[in-house]
Amino acid sequence: MYRMAGERVRWLAVVDQARQIMESHEGGVTLRQVMYRLVSDKALPHTAPMYRACPRSWPRPAGRAGSST
Repeated sequence: MYRMAGERVRWLAVVDQARQIMESHEGGVTLRQVMYRLVSDKALPHTAPMYRACPRSWPRPAGRAGSST
């Protein structure tokens, strides 16, 4: 999927692949694990901006409102 810097992320394919990753784990999987797997599979770029952008959209763990990820 994602191959080089400057190449656009194919978000529909990323969402589909993320769904497959989640469905393949019987015990559940965290969003962070899904992201690392997507980076490992080259579906997402391994860049600091991508890593910084994702935690802002991740829900906070229950009971830890206001804490950073």
